[in-house]
Amino acid sequence: MTVIVHISDLHISKSDFNKDAFFDAVREINTLAPDMIILTGDLTQNGFHDEFIEASNYLKEFDPLCLLFQEIGILVT
Repeated sequence: MTVIVHISDLHISKSDFNKDAFFDAVREINTLAPDMIILTGDLTQNGFHDEFIEASNYLKEFDPLCLLFQEIGILVT
């Protein structure tokens, strides 16, 4: 059986991100031994460069690595 996990809207930031909840979810997801993890929604809280760097480090905790479908929803006028 193929196992696909979908997670969404992590909103990673330096101030409001719940690291304990994230690592609890990582352990639970990795226990499932998924064939694929798909991440959609808001990856970071504010879209700052340092948040994306931090997010890339967090995503390395998943096994397998996440397949990331991300649209950066920043409106510049």
